[in-house]
Amino acid sequence: MSNTRVLSLALILGMTIALLAPLMTCQTGYENVDSDYLKAKLDSSDDFFLLDFRTMEEYLEGHIDNANLITLNTDGTLDPEHIGDLPADKATIIVVYCKSGSRSSVGSGILVDMGYSGVKNMEQGILSWPSTYGLETGAPPNYATSNPSTTGGDIDPVGLVIVGIVVVVIIIAVIQVNKSMSQKKMDELRRKRRRK
Repeated sequence: MSNTRVLSLALILGMTIALLAPLMTCQTGYENVDSDYLKAKLDSSDDFFLLDFRTMEEYLEGHIDNANLITLNTDGTLDPEHIGDLPADKATIIVVYCKSGSRSSVGSGILVDMGYSGVKNMEQGILSWPSTYGLETGAPPNYATSNPSTTGGDIDPVGLVIVGIVVVVIIIAVIQVNKSMSQKKMDELRRKRRRK
C-alpha cells in the first residue's frame, strides 16, 4: 500500500471515530446506586424523595418504607395522575427503583429529561433489597386514599351509561335482524303457497 493510501484510510478512520465518539459515550444524567446506598439514605436524616416505578399491585405486595408510587406505563410514560407528586425543586435527590432495574432506568431518564439533577437509580431494583432491610405494605403516601383500588379505580358513571347505551343498541339491532329474517321467511312461505 502506498503512503498516500494509508494516510487516506487513517484520516477516514480518525474522522469516523471523531464523529461517532459522542454517540458511543452514554451520558445518562443519573447515577446508578445499590441497595446499601438507599439503606444508608433511609437511616440518615438526609432529605430525599423515594420513588417506586412499579404498578399498584406490585407496590401493595411490598415496598420500601416511605416510597411514593408513580407507575411507569408500558408506553414509557409516567402516570399523568401522579406526575404532580414529584418534588417542585429540581435539585432534590430522587432515589428510584422498580422490580429489577429496567423500568427505573427508563424512568430515571424521563426525570432527567424533566430537569431533575439529583436522580439516583437503584440498579437491580427491589429484587436486590435484602430481606433483612424489610418491606412495608399499605397505600403509597402520595395517594389520597388509604385503600387504593388494585383494579384501576372507581367505576366511571359516564362510561357505565355509554356501555349501557351500546348494549341497548346491539339488542335493538339483533331484534331488527331477526324481524327482517322472519319477514323474509314469511314472504317466502306465501310465495310457495301461491304456487301450489
